Amino acid sequence: MWGRLHPEETLIAALHMLPGTKHVVVVGCVGKLEERFETIAKEAFHNYGVKLEFTYFANLTMSDLLERLKHLPSHTIVYYTAITQDAAGARFIDTAQSVPLVAWAALAPAFVMDDLDLRGATVGGDLVNWADDGRVAAEMAARVLNGEEPENMLIVTSNHNYAFDQDVGTPIRTARRQNQRYRVRRMCDIACQKIPSSWAAASRNRRCRDARNWLGTRSKECWIHKWSRRNRW
Repeated sequence: MWGRLHPEETLIAALHMLPGTKHVVVVGCVGKLEERFETIAKEAFHNYGVKLEFTYFANLTMSDLLERLKHLPSHTIVYYTAITQDAAGARFIDTAQSVPLVAWAALAPAFVMDDLDLRGATVGGDLVNWADDGRVAAEMAARVLNGEEPENMLIVTSNHNYAFDQDVGTPIRTARRQNQRYRVRRMCDIACQKIPSSWAAASRNRRCRDARNWLGTRSKECWIHKWSRRNRW
C-alpha cells in the first residue's frame, strides 16, 4: 500500500474557511518520521510562498514549542505533522499526547494530517483514513494467505477524505474555548489536591460542576468579545 499525505489540499480548504490567513506555522520535531513529514509539507506548500508566510517549528523542546504557539500573530493557522520525540529526547505518543498539547496551546486553528488526529481542539483537513487502510491491508494479507503471490498484487494508494470538527463554529474560538475548559478542570484538580481526603471527592465534583456551569453560561459571550478584539478575521 502506498501512503500519501495531502497537505496542499488541507491548506486550500483552510484558506476557504479562513480567507484572511497570512501566516502558516508547520509544527513537527526531530526524528526521521517528522523530518519526512516536514519535507512533504514544504514541497506541497512551495507554490504558496508568495501569498503566505511559512514558519517551521522543529528541533524544539515541547515546552519551548508550546510557549511559541501561545504567542502566534493574528491571521495564522497551524499545520500539524507529528511529534514523537522533542529536541530534549523526551518521547510522546503522537495522537494521544502531542496533538492535544499543540491544539490546546496554539493561538490559532490547528489542521492535521490524518483522521486519528481529529481530536482535542483540532479542526481537520484532507485526512488519511487509517481505518480504511487497515481494512485494505487485511484483505491483501488474506489474499497472500490464500496462496496469491504478493508480486502479482496491484499497489493501492491509501484512502483519504475531507473531515472537520462539526462542532466548530469558528475554529479559533472553539479551540480556545476548549483550552479554557481544560484549564478550569486542571485548576479544580489542583485545588482539590489540597483538600482533606475525607471530603475531597465530593468537593472535587462540586467545584468542577460549578466551573463547567459557569463556562456554559459565560464562555460564549466572553470569547466572542475577546476574539473580536484580538483577531479580526
